[in-house]
Order: sequence, then structure tokens, then C-alpha cells
Amino acid sequence: MRIGVDCRPLMEQHRTGVGEYTYQLIQALQSLSAPHEYIFFSSGIRKRGATPSSVHVAVPNKLVSAATFFFDRPYLDRLVEKKKGRPDVFFSPNLNFTSVSPKCRYALMIHDLSFELQPKWYTKKQRLWHRAVRPRTQCQRADAIIVPSENTKRDVAHVYGVDSEKIHVIYPGVFQEDFEKQKKTFEDVRKKYNLPEHFFLYLGTIEPRKNVDGIIKAFNLFKKQHPDHPAHLVLAGGWGWGSTLVRRLIDETPSVQYIGYVDAADKPSLYQLADVFVYPSFYEGFGLPVVEAMAYGVPVVASNRSSLPEVTQGKAALVNPYDVGEVADALQWVTKNPEIAQKIAEEAKQTAQNYQWQKTAQAFLSLMSHI
Repeated sequence: MRIGVDCRPLMEQHRTGVGEYTYQLIQALQSLSAPHEYIFFSSGIRKRGATPSSVHVAVPNKLVSAATFFFDRPYLDRLVEKKKGRPDVFFSPNLNFTSVSPKCRYALMIHDLSFELQPKWYTKKQRLWHRAVRPRTQCQRADAIIVPSENTKRDVAHVYGVDSEKIHVIYPGVFQEDFEKQKKTFEDVRKKYNLPEHFFLYLGTIEPRKNVDGIIKAFNLFKKQHPDHPAHLVLAGGWGWGSTLVRRLIDETPSVQYIGYVDAADKPSLYQLADVFVYPSFYEGFGLPVVEAMAYGVPVVASNRSSLPEVTQGKAALVNPYDVGEVADALQWVTKNPEIAQKIAEEAKQTAQNYQWQKTAQAFLSLMSHI
């Protein structure tokens, strides 16, 4: 089977959620001894980040997007066919300006519908972009829709009126480095990011949906209740939109440290150096950082909303993300009950083993062969 894969999410300078998903899935697919051919499509003036064997169209992405919006062209599978042969199925790992020919089977990944359910978390430009890619039309056109959780499956079926039999839950994997190999780099990572001895960690984009301001307020409340506790709050990740309040709170709140974007190679050590991972996000399609933290045996405080109860499977302290006091109480419980918290974290580590990229790739190929 010849599978075309849209690699445009890999063209960003830093891989965020969708880019990381695309990269890890491709790596897992190529590691399997399955008799399939993968053709990777990308576009843009510069060929950056795409797989070497890609079919790259050296035209501006804005031009491709405009042509797709106004004329429903070009057919991406036809562009692939000209150079590498006709794909049996074309897969898009995220909503984008995408058009495929009527005869080509099409699989679409939808990570979450936060842009539909809570548009206030997005800028006017982002809301316009999501409207322009016509997600409802793409869902109707797709032969199969892949989602990362049962929660997202329910959202897609409800919001777009899609038959649930067409929607397939395939959990993403977690990239977990060998513990002993990473143990040697702990102090290097601590020095690189100037990390304190004890800290609570948030890792993700700094944007309204992630409730980072709520984390800082909960931490501030925790410190007022426990002024002698040595923990700091470390925030890691790139700046998103609407971050003015978070920037101000960082400046105003003692013991809060922002370390910026973290290299992928440093993440395993960063997780394992943390005392607690804090992620009371308002909405997640899956919640990869939470599962990554679980995989490294870190106690987790997470939101009780959207997909997070599903993916944590009872192995995290779940809180109402709108209740700062409840988040602070969860931090207090974890710090006051370290043995119980660590026992749960070790169980969570085993639970996280269910999320393996090879399993994801195998489920993906099984679906591709049946659509």
C-alpha cells in the first residue's frame, strides 16, 4: 500500500503538539517491517524539517492555502502522483487547507475541537483560519477520521454530525528515553535551565486554554499557606497569544521561573527532576504532556475536564481547573503525602506504557488497509 502523508506540520522551527505527533508517527511507521511505501508531502519556499524523500512543492504555503480555499485545488494526491506514483490513501495529520481528488481515499486526524467549543481561547485570526479550512466539509469528505480520545470522538460526532462509526480512536504514543541514559544528564539539564532543587513543573504552550495564570495563582496560594516550603514553580514552553496576564503574574509572584522552549532531548530529565507536574488545562484532545509526565513517574495534578480523566485512568489528582483553591489543595496533598503520591505515580508509569508509538502505528496501518 502506498500512503501519502501531509508533512506540512513539520515545517515549523520548533515542533509543538501537532508537529511532534506527526514526527513520532512517521518514525514509528518507518520502524515497522510492514510492506508499505510512504510518500511525504510538503510545501513552502524553504524545505525545512520535511523527510528527505518528501515530494516538496516550492511555492508559498499561503498560495497553496488560497488556491485550496477559492478553487479546491491543487489535489495533493495528484501532486504526489506526478513524482512518486499514485497514493492509495492520503493522510492529513491535522486540519489544514487540504484537497484530494474524489477517487483518492482520505484519512484525517482531528486532535481536538477547542476552536469550536471555546472560540474565546483563540485570536480573531485563528478563528478565521479555522473557519476557512472548512473542518465540517473535510470531515464529510474524509473516508476515516482519527481522533486521540473517546472524548474527542464524542465532540466530533456531536459538533459536525458525523457518524460515529467513521470516527476511530487511536491513542498517540509517548516517546520515553531509557531512564539510566537520561539519569546521567540530570545535572546538565538542571544547570542549563538554572533549575531549583525542588519545583512544580508546567510544560506546554503559554496560552489561555492551558490555564497557566490559574497555575500561578494556585501556586501563590499554596506558598501563602506554606511559606517555608522550598518548591518553586517552573513554566516551560513557547509563548502563545494572550499571554500578557501570565507575564505580569510571573513578574509579580516570587519563586516563579519561566525557562522558555525546552529541547526535546532535555524533556525526560526535566520531567524527572520535577516534584509535581501541574496541568489543569481547560480543554485537551488528549493531553500528551500529562501522559509524558506519567511515563517518567512524576506525580500529576491535572484537570478533571475533557480527555484528561480518560487518559490518566485514575492515576492523577484531578481538579476543577476553574477553582484555584482546589488546585492549591491538590498541590498541598501531594507534598504532604509523598509516599502515597509516589506510589500512585509508579502505577501511572505502568499505565503510560499503554501509550506506545508502535501500537499507534500498527493501529494506523490497520485502519488504512480497511478504508
